[in-house]
Order: sequence, then C-alpha cells, then structure tokens
Amino acid sequence: MDDGRVAEIPVLDFLEELVPGPAFKHPDDIEAECYKVFNHYGYKKGKKGHIQKEEELYPKLCHIVQMVLDRAHEHWGRHKLLAKDIANWPEDGNERRKVDCGIYRASDYRAYTLTEKEKKEKLDECYEFAARNSFTHLVLPCEFKIDEDAEGFGTGPELHLPQGKSAQKTRGQIVEYAAELMARQHRTHLYLVYIYRDYARLFYFDHVSTVMSERFDYVRYPANLLEFFYRIGSMSFAELGYDPTITLATTEEIDMMRKCASALDPSDYRKAYIDHAMQNALDYGDKAKWPIYKALVPPKNIEQDGPQAFLIGRPRSCGSSLLGRATKGFVAFNLQTHTFMFLKDSWRTTNSRSEVVMYERLKSVSPYIATLHCGGDLSPEQVTQSQSFHQDIGFISRIHHRLVIEEIGRPLAEYENPYELTFVVYCAFLAHQAAWLEGGILHRDISDNNVLIVYNDRGEAFGMLIDWDLSRFADELDKASDRNRSGTWRYLAALRLKYPMKCYQLADDIESFVHLISWFALKYHKHDLLTGPANTFATYVHSHFLDCHQEGGLYTGCGNKYTMMQYGVLGYELTQEKDLTELLQSLIKLCKEHYSTIDKEGMKKYAASKQDSDTTAVSPLLIRARRDIPRPQMGIHASTSQGSESSSSNIPPANSPASLSTVSRPTLDTHDLVLEEFFKAVQKDWKTYPKCDDQFLPLCSVNMTEGRSFIVGTTSQRSSKRKGSSDDQSSMKRQRSESGSRPITRSQAARGVGSGLHSVDEVA
Repeated sequence: MDDGRVAEIPVLDFLEELVPGPAFKHPDDIEAECYKVFNHYGYKKGKKGHIQKEEELYPKLCHIVQMVLDRAHEHWGRHKLLAKDIANWPEDGNERRKVDCGIYRASDYRAYTLTEKEKKEKLDECYEFAARNSFTHLVLPCEFKIDEDAEGFGTGPELHLPQGKSAQKTRGQIVEYAAELMARQHRTHLYLVYIYRDYARLFYFDHVSTVMSERFDYVRYPANLLEFFYRIGSMSFAELGYDPTITLATTEEIDMMRKCASALDPSDYRKAYIDHAMQNALDYGDKAKWPIYKALVPPKNIEQDGPQAFLIGRPRSCGSSLLGRATKGFVAFNLQTHTFMFLKDSWRTTNSRSEVVMYERLKSVSPYIATLHCGGDLSPEQVTQSQSFHQDIGFISRIHHRLVIEEIGRPLAEYENPYELTFVVYCAFLAHQAAWLEGGILHRDISDNNVLIVYNDRGEAFGMLIDWDLSRFADELDKASDRNRSGTWRYLAALRLKYPMKCYQLADDIESFVHLISWFALKYHKHDLLTGPANTFATYVHSHFLDCHQEGGLYTGCGNKYTMMQYGVLGYELTQEKDLTELLQSLIKLCKEHYSTIDKEGMKKYAASKQDSDTTAVSPLLIRARRDIPRPQMGIHASTSQGSESSSSNIPPANSPASLSTVSRPTLDTHDLVLEEFFKAVQKDWKTYPKCDDQFLPLCSVNMTEGRSFIVGTTSQRSSKRKGSSDDQSSMKRQRSESGSRPITRSQAARGVGSGLHSVDEVA
C-alpha cells in the first residue's frame, strides 16, 4: 500500500459518501453492551485486566457486530449476515493468508462451517463465532493488531505510513486480503475494517485507489462503528460491491455445459482448459473456491438483441494487482449457442476508448486478429468512486468492461518447437501490420499474453494477436496526454525505457516483437550463458528484461537492453538452435541500424531526471517449412488518416542497391524489413531440439517467479472529497502476472510459464 494511492478522510465523511444506507436510530442498548464488553484496562503485558493477545478481541467484536447485524436484519429484512472469528482456520491450511474476523452471508454456511474434525482439533477454541476462512464467500474482512510495532498507520495532520518492518507487513496483509477477495469474487468494490487496540479505521477499495477513514476510538465512542455495521447489514448486494450482472449458475445450466464439454474430441486442447475452469466447482459444490457463475455480456452493437449469458468458473488468467485494469480471462460457455468462447473482464479508464470499438474496426483487416462476439461497458453504476477523494491528483475513473471473443487459444509459451514459435509470432506480426496499415491502429502491448496459438481445421498452428485495450489510433500517438507508459515491462522498447517521456511510436511495437522472441529463446532453449559463471545468466536476464528503478517520479531501467540495440550485439548464442539464432541476430542488426539514426541529443528532453548445462546427447528434429505461409505486404504505405509506414523515409528493401549503402536507415519505422527476416526464416526447413524445462526457475535471486503486484505513487494525500481531473500522470502500475499459462493451479502457475512482470497499465 503506497500513500500515493491512499486518501484519508474523516470517518463521518466516509460514512456519508461511501456507505449508503439508513441511519442507526436506536443504538442505545447496543452502545451500553459495548461499554460492558470492552471493559478492559489496556494492553500492558502481564497486567490483570489488560488484553494480552489480539485473539481476545475477536469474540468481543463478533458479539457486538452480530447484535448490530441482527438489528439491521430485523429492520430491513435484507440478507442475513453473520460475524465470525476465522483466524485459526485458514483456507486449505494456508497459514500465511488468513483473515482474523469476517462477515459471511448465512446462506453460504456450507463454505465456512467447521467440520467435526476441525472442531475436535481445536475444541477449546470452537465457540459460536468460530468458522473457516473462505475468500470466495467472505463479505467483509476485519484485521486486528495490538503490538505497537505492527500499527500500520500513523496519526497526525498529514497521512503517515510507518516504514517499520511490522508496520509494512500489516499494510501488506490488508492489501493482500483485499486483492484476493477482488480476484476470487466478482466485486465492484469492497469494505474492510482495521482494528488497532481501541481504535478502528474503515477502508473502501476499488480499482483506482484506497480510501480510509481517520482512526476513531470505538471503545469510548462506539457510535461510528455501530453505524457502519448497521449500514452494512442494510445494504443490497450491489451496494456491498457485488456485481449485479453475475449470478450463480443453475444446475440445469451447468448440466448443459457439461454435456457440451463431454462431446468435444478427446484430443481437443480446449478440454483441459474447460476442466481447469469448471472442475473445482463440480467437485466441491457449495465449498468450491471457484463456483460456476452466469455472467451477462452487453451486445457489441445495436444489431445484437440485448445481453448474452455465459457460464464462467475459475479464471484462466487473473491479474494480481488490486488497482488498475484488474483483467480476468475466462473460458466461457455461451448459453445461447452452446459453444465455448473466451470472456475478458476488465476495468478501463473512462477517458479511453472501448476495446470493442477497436475490434469492430479491425474485424476484417486480418485473419490473425481475434473475432469479437459481443461486449461493451456494463451498467453506468459500475464506475469507480475513489478517484473523487484525492486532492491535487487527477486519478481517472474506471468503468467495468466485458467482452467475448470466439477463439480459445493456447498461450504462446506452450509452443512445440522454435519453428512454431517463429511462425506464430510471424502471424501476429502480420496482424499488427494490417491493423496499422488498414485500421490505423497501434497495439502498444506486445507480449506473450497477447499472442495466442490457434489451430486451423487441419490442426496446424498459427498465431493470433489479441487484447487491443491499450491500442491507439495513429493520429493520437503524438499527443502529450498520451505519454503515460503502457505495455509489458520486459518487452518494452529500449528507447522507451531510457526516455520514459517519449511518445509511443510504431518502432517501439516492432522492437517489442524482437524482445518477445529473445525472451523465449533464453527461457526454453540451451545457450552459452548457461555455461558461464554462476550469475551470468541471472545478470543478463535482469539487466535486459527486469531491471526497474525510479528517477524523478518516472520508471526507467534495463540499460543493457539499450546497449544491445545501440551496438547490435545479442549477447548470447543458442548452442543448438542455429536457425533461431540467425533470426535473432538479423533482427538485432536491424535494430542497431535503426538506433543509429536516432537523434540522441534531441531525445534527452524525454529522459527522467535524476546452472549446469545438460550434456545429454539429443538428436535434432527436422521441421519442414509450412506450405501455407501467408505472404507479407511489402512496401505498402497507408494514407495519413491511417497508420503511416513512413513513406517519406523511402526505406529500400534489404537486397536493393540502396540498402548496401553505408547510410543508416530507420529500419523499424515500417514493418517491411522485419517482415522480410521473418518470412525468410519460416520459408526454410529447421533443425530443432526439444524445448528445455523453464530455465528461469532457478533464477529466484532476480525475482523471476510470479508474485504479488504493488502500486507505486508519488504523492501522499490527506483530503476531502473533490472531483477528479482529467490528467493522471503521477503514478504507474508495475504488475506481476498471476495468470497460469497452463490449465493448472495458481500455485503451480507461479512456478511455470509467464514468470516475471506483466503489463504496465497506463493511467490516462
């Protein structure tokens, strides 16, 4: 939790602005009970009458909160909510991630009720409020601390976040619990209560920032805490933050989906993805961590009649950050057509263009762009609110967006051999060129997550470029308001990393394709860095792909990547894959030539201120070149209203007399020369070796495995409510992916493909 994304406001303002509901008019009897229940003398250890452990507070709070929730239920008859002590019964035995207390819906009792075995194991601790942690069903978490060092929030006229290890751990727990709830449930926002000794803070989370109340003494003045829980008990599910377009699927709907899944060919790779998405719910029923829901998706245009319904279960991919786009991807069953598709759920900035608009514009420009089935923004009520509570920071509001594409692809990391990797990326590059030339659109987030492997009717693999939510029209690229960085950190162009204020250009995307190929070459194929000193490989990967630091409030890094581009030296050689090495070397040479044309003095204004080798003999496989290779469009220049291929540069083909000149060319200002190298590569037969296991896994010292994301801001605020401005350049998200690239569990995914940093979400 960073103070640049936290707003602290008076508790009465918090209740008035963020907690809708009726006032608690007759709390006198409950207030009297509060004074009786919280009748202790302090927190000195060894002193009679003093609280010795935070666990002693759990039953006290649960008792009072349950009285308030019962009173709200009596008055309004909404849903029955129950306060539970869940600290000693973690979900699936995960001791690291367990909330102290929480509120559940009474109807979800099967998910949180302790088993007889659990009761016997901790019989002395099992009382009326005892229950199990279940992030899937938790309505509202409560976190307690009594140790002074563990107090995560300071007091005073300005927002202060203590930097002690225990204090940082406390804030980390709070954010982790909120992020886990957002990931596991379909929520627009959520509430959390933090208790430190006799003081409480109320929290509100959405996908823009965090709003917390000033701390208040709930022991001497319990009215604010009682008011909060009374309103919680009086709220509708939508007011509590549950997405009203998501409901539990019926038994009949699930049976229909299972019938259609069982009818698929056993060799169909999609079956494994469907099982991954749905099997947890089918095996565990009411106790499932990933229930099967019915999600409504808006029509893509007026020609479609109303929203369509899809069944979804465990997400295929799920961003781990609490803030930002919060993208989730699901294998989805279309209840209208009885077919399986892919559903994408995200929160886009309200000043950005809907991804549906981009897909509609690109629907006929290339066979290697995904097919939009339906989608759009959800109801106007699903817009973030927290941006309104930040003073002097123009955080942009976000709106809930959902779409469905018809193709279910395999992750790029699951390619069979280097030839397939090259061919799939080549297809994606063709799609990128077509979008630029015919649609006037630049993708701006080239990554392994956005290039899929799809199969034709003959079972042959080809590539598909997806995720156009960060794309821009060509005439928007040079606007000052568009200088917030977007993309996936490890694939960003070296020039963008060195000069973070530089406007995004076509060349940046083209260069990202080169880094994409290089990443997988290092990850899955033998190379000479593996036989060098112990840290050679780790140092190379960190300095070229992962290095990140702040300068003048902006992120920069990966300086060795810039050196590689400048001098045209790859820095490693594949020891077995000769054809892939030749392709990479030819692409790096083109990058060098392009970088030699850059005005380095002019660019300064955009700068930020201040393992052992396996020696087992393996025979190569001969991979025959595909006979259905699509030919690239060479030397075609778009009109100025669309994407421009820099016709003014008059870049000659690589084999023309002009190309033999010593005069350098801006070789990445068009797709032509890179396409030529790809085309030459996929036209020939390759001798390839089997992919290695993930060679990044041993590099834990450079943070190569996936982990929790974090938000980095530049300004702390103590503020009252105000309208957000249209500019938001003070923060940037660096996000780690939690999307498993294979149909496996999240913990397994964290040890497998897709390691490292995920998309850097643009802010404006």
